[in-house]
Amino acid sequence: MKLVTFTVSDYRSITKAYKLPLGDFAVLVGPNNEGKSNVLKAMVLSLGLLSRSRYFRAQRQLRYAYGENTYDWKRDYPVQSQKDYPDGRSEFILEFELTAAELTAFNRKVKIQLATNLKLKLSCGSSDALLDIVLPGKAKTKLTKRPQADQWKEEMARFVNERLDIQYIPALRPSDMAERVVEDLLARELAQLEAKEEYRELVKSIEEIQRPILESLSNELTTMVASFIPEVRSVTLKSGGGISRALRRSARVLVNDGTETELEMKGDGIKSLTAISLLRHVSQRSLGTKGLILAIEEPESHLHPRAIHRLREVLADIAKSHQVILTTHSPVLVDRYHPSRNIIVQKGKAAPAGHISAVRDALGVRIADNLATASLILVCEGKEDEQVLRAWLPLLSKDVGRALADGNLSIDPLVGASNLGYKVRLHKSYLCGVHAFLDNDQAGRKAIELALDQGTLDHSEYHLASAKGFNDSELEDFIKPEIYQARLLSDLRVEYKPSIMRTSKGSWSDRMKLNCKDQGKEWSKSVESQVKGIVSNCAAAAGLESLIEGRRGSIDALVKALEERLHS
Repeated sequence: MKLVTFTVSDYRSITKAYKLPLGDFAVLVGPNNEGKSNVLKAMVLSLGLLSRSRYFRAQRQLRYAYGENTYDWKRDYPVQSQKDYPDGRSEFILEFELTAAELTAFNRKVKIQLATNLKLKLSCGSSDALLDIVLPGKAKTKLTKRPQADQWKEEMARFVNERLDIQYIPALRPSDMAERVVEDLLARELAQLEAKEEYRELVKSIEEIQRPILESLSNELTTMVASFIPEVRSVTLKSGGGISRALRRSARVLVNDGTETELEMKGDGIKSLTAISLLRHVSQRSLGTKGLILAIEEPESHLHPRAIHRLREVLADIAKSHQVILTTHSPVLVDRYHPSRNIIVQKGKAAPAGHISAVRDALGVRIADNLATASLILVCEGKEDEQVLRAWLPLLSKDVGRALADGNLSIDPLVGASNLGYKVRLHKSYLCGVHAFLDNDQAGRKAIELALDQGTLDHSEYHLASAKGFNDSELEDFIKPEIYQARLLSDLRVEYKPSIMRTSKGSWSDRMKLNCKDQGKEWSKSVESQVKGIVSNCAAAAGLESLIEGRRGSIDALVKALEERLHS
């Protein structure tokens, strides 16, 4: 079961948000105080009412005991409308996509021949929350004429309750928030012990019975949290005492990041990361037949930029098996490749973004004109590489050529591999995807390795210019010497000597340096730039005629990756 659209009207600052699309990963963005949190809280409230609340019958209407998912009419119904509409109600419509098995089970349990998605409407007033189903006219009329008019509502609520759970993490994540997450885990794991007779009879030995579970969870949580926060050496759960059911939720959280102390004594960053990283554990534990919707407000709060990139990976991993819905001010957490998965909330309304530029505007991102329409940036080492790639890529792929022409793909030279991390972070802050294409030399490999370690890049976001037969290679190794050797001779009086240039030792620049020195020519940065300029000018003018066929493997791999990312 998956929540695929959500509609809310007249809830706090939100007057109308119609059929917001929700996939595996949905992001709510917008200026401060425009309603992002209210849209998320509306989802949490309505899902909580369906998946966690108790229900009872009164006055032939189905009502809900709200529990923690409270609705306060004076607080939650729009203040500006309360005087004119004293009986006004906040409404939520949740559209669920069911699997074939779930659809069959629903039709059998509720005795409705549902042919499409399940649409449920919750209407919250000052004293009750009413549940209804959205159906075409005839089907709805037939349903409401049943002798037991409310039973089908009860069955629908139970159906959702058995298949879906909601986990909400607010923007402020102090230590008690992290501990509550841990206690939720303990409650699920230790509930099984209460069914054992010896557990009920031997309360005094309960801590001994719990110890293996606490140790097992401690080990699992240590692995999980340490993968996200490398400085954490261990996470230990210790029973806080108590008896019976109270023991289920009684635990102390000790974090060792060099010194083992109570979580509440750690800094905000560690508290925040610990609380969120524990959710990866939740997502990987068995929820039975239930799915999980994870709703988080501003998960980037208190985090170092490097940690935000790691956080993005963790959330993406959770989204492979459960739904993730979040609010954010961070460009790193926005879905750059699918603009419509970002929901823009402003002026009391919410709607999916039509273009990445709308997301940039919502986040207040200012971007250079030449990047304004770009969704993907190809970073290369220098201007010479840019010139060659701009000539080759349109000839190697119509899709890539079209993207370059319309500005959806842009090429940005680094002017040195050491600038890779800075440029990648900059472009990603502009909500652009980034793909790196660097020389396969010591500097290029070091820059890629550092970006991977820092979480700035992942393995799907780079290629090295690897030429067959060379330990170190640059883009110039892919260019036929006969294309540029006449210009080299006429402009610099330097002959291209195969005996020096065709050896596999050193990079192309190292070999060209030896080639020049062998002929009595000095080598400097300016000479290197002039030589590379001659090579790139000649290669660009010749097009694909300049590309050595036997060495084009990494070029073809780059083109394929760009095509896939442009279409993703």
